[in-house]
Amino acid sequence: MISDPIQAGMAGAAFALILGALYLFVSGGSSSVGEQVRDMLTPTLRALRDTSSLSRSELADRTVLLGSALVLSSAVTRLSIIDLGIAIVLYRSRPSIKKATKQEQPLMAIAGFFSTDMIVGVYTPMLLALLMLGDVAVALGLSTVVVALCWPPGGAGHLSGEWRPAWVNA
Repeated sequence: MISDPIQAGMAGAAFALILGALYLFVSGGSSSVGEQVRDMLTPTLRALRDTSSLSRSELADRTVLLGSALVLSSAVTRLSIIDLGIAIVLYRSRPSIKKATKQEQPLMAIAGFFSTDMIVGVYTPMLLALLMLGDVAVALGLSTVVVALCWPPGGAGHLSGEWRPAWVNA
């Protein structure tokens, strides 16, 4: 078991991380944090993406479905109504995440609207706080939202390179 001073320190650090996430959101720094997290995850996700024939939005949908199942299993094993609520919210957010990963709109992000990098930048410190509090199942479930928003475009059968009209390679 963890001693009381260590547990109190972990709770204090988790609270500081949550306040830091709120500060990043309000100050606009969450976009740069989200971009850094996305850059770290991209090589691994690209390797997985290249072996799949699924679209980016289908991969994101299945990733969030997995996260919802993880949180639901935590709710059942711990008999937690909060975990059940989080599982339901994750499941209900699947269409929005699928839509967000179908096509990003960089102009809306520049104008200050929500971008996927902003969401990833807010979720990442909160995930670390959940891990520090020992809520591993919920942290893993919510981390699937981060992974879902970080799936790179491309994949099997996708050719990257310069744009050409459709009739050139027909």
